[in-house]
Formats: sequence, structure tokens, C-alpha cells
Amino acid sequence: MNTTEICNLALANIGQGTIDSLDEASEPARQCKLHYAHERRQLLGMFRWNFAERTEKLALLAEDNIKWKYVYAYPSNALIVHSVYSEEDVDIKDMHPAEFEVYMINESVRAIGTNVPMAYCDYTADISNAAVFPEEFVEALARKLAASIAIPLSASPEMQKNNFQLYQGALIGAKFHAIRQGNDRTKWPTGYTKARF
Repeated sequence: MNTTEICNLALANIGQGTIDSLDEASEPARQCKLHYAHERRQLLGMFRWNFAERTEKLALLAEDNIKWKYVYAYPSNALIVHSVYSEEDVDIKDMHPAEFEVYMINESVRAIGTNVPMAYCDYTADISNAAVFPEEFVEALARKLAASIAIPLSASPEMQKNNFQLYQGALIGAKFHAIRQGNDRTKWPTGYTKARF
């Protein structure tokens, strides 16, 4: 599956035929090119998709912040940062999440403030390679894109409404599929367990 094929699924969902490329001189291609990247990033940011999950050691910045001991550079490919933790706390990061804040140092530099030294972070990456998208994610993305381009291409509010409703159902299915591929069980603190039992 590639970007053009996903766009063609969206176009088929609103009865608009197919395109050969997003760069071709046609209105369907122009609308797909206008909306596709935005819809893809928005959908990626709605859930912790396992195919888009990344872990990265954060780069410390020479920046002072009155609220935080450490200021790190925001990962360049991140859409949403989920957790910040030290290497020692990797096993308990979900039970005892460290506090952090994402903020702008200036108009072009985004940073992460935290009290965690030598920090790592888990984040959802901005994945543009459609070949790695699961079929369930593709279906949700195609329906979401179809809802966005339905009015400009078909002038049909009913077509937009139907595709948005189908997108919502596809999103639930895609999330369920993603959850089934994980095995995130509660990890009990070893010291407490030994002392208690």
C-alpha cells in the first residue's frame, strides 16, 4: 500500500474514480495532496499506534527553566510525547510516570522540561511510509480522507456524513487491532511484593 493507493481508496469511497499520482493536474489529485498529510498526522496523533511508537534518548539543551531542572530538545519526528523516564526507571515508567512539559522556547524550537536526568522518551512518530500502515489503519485513514474531500469533489454533505461515520467505526476497529498486538501487563514492584509475601 502506498499514498496514492490510499488516496484512491478515499476517492472510490466518494465515487470519484482514481488518480495515477498526487502530482497530476486533476482536481481529485489536488484535493488529495492538500488533505492527505494533515489527515495522516491527525490520525497518527489520536492513539498510541504500535507501528508508530518510538523510543529515543533525549538531547540536553543549554536552556534554563525556572520550573524544571533539565530541558531537552523535542524529538524532530515526534507528533506526541507520551512519557519521559530515566534508564533506571524504564520498568516502572507506566506505574510512576515522571512529570514533564512540552513547550516552545521560541517560535521555532520546541522543548521538553522535566526533572529526569539523562532522560529517554516514548513518542508517536510522524510516519509517512504508508507501506508500514496496518490494513485497519489504512481503512480508517481512507475514510477520514474521504470525509475531508467529499464536499470539494462531490458537493454532497450526505457523502461526507456517511464517510465520517464509517471512519469512526473504522477507527474503533483499528484501535482494537492495535491493542490486541500488545501485552501490557501490570508490573508489580518487586521489593513491595517480597516484603508483603
